[in-house]
Amino acid sequence: HLLTLPSPTRSYASSIKFFQTTPSSPLAPNVAYLAVTYRWDGDNVGVPSALFRWRDDGVRTLQDGTRAFGLGFVYASPIPSRAATALAHFSFKGTEGLLAVANSQGWDPSAPGVGSVDVYAMAGGNVTLLQALPAVGAADVVAFTIEDRQFLAVANRQARPPANNTPAEQSVYDQASEIFLWDASLQRFKLHQLLGEEFQSIFEQEPGMEPPVAFSHLRGTTGLHPFTADGE
Repeated sequence: HLLTLPSPTRSYASSIKFFQTTPSSPLAPNVAYLAVTYRWDGDNVGVPSALFRWRDDGVRTLQDGTRAFGLGFVYASPIPSRAATALAHFSFKGTEGLLAVANSQGWDPSAPGVGSVDVYAMAGGNVTLLQALPAVGAADVVAFTIEDRQFLAVANRQARPPANNTPAEQSVYDQASEIFLWDASLQRFKLHQLLGEEFQSIFEQEPGMEPPVAFSHLRGTTGLHPFTADGE
């Protein structure tokens, strides 16, 4: 490989996201970034994620001993997180955009799955917390746009680890996922829709076993993927 990202701690990365600021960004136009989320360090889930910035100045030595122009991605800023699972980036005209980090766990040991999706404003490679959106075991976060409206979708997986395999305990996975809409006047996201009971989860059994089972919620959702089909 050409480059090893320097981690501020020995951590277990859960996702990586590349993005670039817009040409109209007032502080850092057309700058490339990599954001890496970390789930834990082997002992602690309160491990900050990290933001890396591309630098094409300077010279570095590759693993085979050859020299290459440009320092590559260098550590720019920590991103506060707790058992982070995913990250999304929004581009807004005239700014460096927003980062949304999905934290699958919270700080209350009695409710470990009550986490948050933290939204950060970017400025010059630094991040400032703008808003904390409620989430339950957030496993994914996705940014998308429909007719100039900007949305944030959060996949909520589970409230806590199940104590056993009984149906009652498996209900910890019956968490409604969420879609938030950006309110430009308030500079905040607001809840737009819950993906609740009207969105059933279908579990296909193995051949020769019981017929498919339909759960009353999206069960154990780990990801969301917006897309268009036939113009819709």
